[in-house]
Amino acid sequence: MSALLRTPVHLPLRRVVMNKSFAIAMFVAVFVAPAAVQTAINLLDERGYHPR
Repeated sequence: MSALLRTPVHLPLRRVVMNKSFAIAMFVAVFVAPAAVQTAINLLDERGYHPR
């Protein structure tokens, strides 16, 4: 991945693909992160850990 970022971007298409993959990564992160946090909270609750 870092090698891809280091190579100079000559084609607009490649830049669009990189932006699209970055947007997909952000989209996935925004939706997966809250679900992962909720799952972790649920697991902790099941084991009797209540931070509140």
